[in-house]
Amino acid sequence: MADWQGWKPLGEQTFSAPAATYRDHGGGLHVFIRGTNDRIKRRRFGAGSWGPWTEVPGTQTTTSAPAANSVRVGTAVLPGDGGSLAGHGALWVFVRDSSDAIMRNQHPQEGATSWDGWRRVPVGITPSAPAVVQGEFPVMLVVRGTDDGIHYIEAGDGGWETWHQVPGGGKTFDAPAAAVHFGGVFEGHKNHVVVRGTDDALHHNVFDDGDWSGWSSIGGKTFSAPALTHVGGDVFESEEVHLVVRGTDNLLHHAVYDGAEWNGWSVIPGGGITFDAPALTEFDGDLWLFVRGTDNSIHYNVLS
Repeated sequence: MADWQGWKPLGEQTFSAPAATYRDHGGGLHVFIRGTNDRIKRRRFGAGSWGPWTEVPGTQTTTSAPAANSVRVGTAVLPGDGGSLAGHGALWVFVRDSSDAIMRNQHPQEGATSWDGWRRVPVGITPSAPAVVQGEFPVMLVVRGTDDGIHYIEAGDGGWETWHQVPGGGKTFDAPAAAVHFGGVFEGHKNHVVVRGTDDALHHNVFDDGDWSGWSSIGGKTFSAPALTHVGGDVFESEEVHLVVRGTDNLLHHAVYDGAEWNGWSVIPGGGITFDAPALTEFDGDLWLFVRGTDNSIHYNVLS
C-alpha cells in the first residue's frame, strides 16, 4: 500500500504556485516556479538527487504560476508562433505575461543546452495561470478566459488551431487544471479538466475524441486552483487521475479518479499547509506533490 513519505524543503522563494512535470527516457522530474524577480526558475531531480535552481533564459516575466508539461507520446508540432517542432521528451513551459498574453518556451530532448525562446501563443489572453496537457492530441492548452469561462486551444500537425469555449457554461475565478487519462489500448486517451467553480466547489469535465462529457461536481471546496495528474500504467494498462487541492483549512486534500468515479477526499498527512495552489506530477510511478509553504519556499511530498 502506498504511503506519503513526509514533507521535505526544496528551497527558493516564490510568490506563486509551482508547476511540475517529468521527462521520459531518463529525463528526470522538473519543477518550475516564478522567482522573486518574476522570471521563471527550474530545478531538476534525476538519479536520486536534486540539481541546482537555474533560470530559464530570456527576459520573460510572469505574475502568475507557470504551467509545464512534456511530450509523452510521439511528436508535437507547434509552428504558427515562430517556434519549432517539439520532439519526444521535450519540455514545455507556459506563462501569462504582464499583458495577460500566453507565452511559451520549449526545451528539446535531454542533453540539449538551449531553450527555443519565448513565443506568444496566438491570440489568447487569460487573467490566471494557464494549464497544458498532452496525450492523444499533441497538446491542449486550457485557460480561464476574460469572461471567466473555460477556453481551450489545440496544436495539431498544422500548428495552433483556434480557441474554443468548453461547452456547458462552466466558469472559474482561478486557473484550471488538466491531465490526460491513459485508459488502456482499447479505451484511448481522454483529457480531464478540473476547475474551482464560482461556488468554490470542484467541477470536472472530460474531452474524449472531440466531445466534452459535461460538467459534474466532485464535491469538496477550495480557495485556490486545483492540481491534477495521471499516475501509473502504460498504453496497455489503465491509469488513475489524481487531484489535490488546498482545502478551506489550508491543508492538502487528495482524491483519485479510477476511470469511472472519484473515490472521495482524504487529508494528506504531515500537516502541510499552503495558501496557494499545489502542483502534481507522476515520476517513476510515484505521485509527487509540490506546494508553496507558509514561508514562501517550495516543499514537496511523495506518495510511494
